[in-house]
Amino acid sequence: MGALTPVEGAGGILEFPDALTDTQALLDLAREPDGWQPTANASVTDKHANMRTLEMTLPALAPYRALVEGRLLDAANTRWGLALREHLPQAHLVRYEPGQMYPPHFDHLGTPERFFTVIGYLNDDYQGGATVFPDLDLRIEPRAGKVAVFPSHYCHYPADVTSGTKYVAVTFLLGRRPGPRVFRLPTPRP
Repeated sequence: MGALTPVEGAGGILEFPDALTDTQALLDLAREPDGWQPTANASVTDKHANMRTLEMTLPALAPYRALVEGRLLDAANTRWGLALREHLPQAHLVRYEPGQMYPPHFDHLGTPERFFTVIGYLNDDYQGGATVFPDLDLRIEPRAGKVAVFPSHYCHYPADVTSGTKYVAVTFLLGRRPGPRVFRLPTPRP
């Protein structure tokens, strides 16, 4: 495989436009009708998205796991000057249909272990559904194969899907948070 070149957005968010070269196996898992549960925001709204949690050891998740364990960990470590080595052993497949939502939220859930969120966009045969970062005035437009990596304490939410069904694979890069200095943007080198 060649180099994986990120596009850096506001706040150091990394977008990898074509990181997932074969989304079909993940999309097939995501389109299975069984095993869906309400997302964590079900207590806030009855219009919640739905989620399936799968072990990263499943053969269908092997390419995604390899990408996370290798290139995405390396890119996040390089960008932020870290030495993270772990990721969540599960992937969450999340399904958004018209009328479903996930309110603005943070993914760290108060735990120091969730350092970065990794979102893999599995399809693009729907309308709407951008990932919005209100504090950064940034929208990541979803496209099949794109992966976004960002600090888990960044507030974000999915814009409404207006037609079709959006599927994403989400996991987290893990580590012990040494303090707030980590998330200051480094001074550009001359």
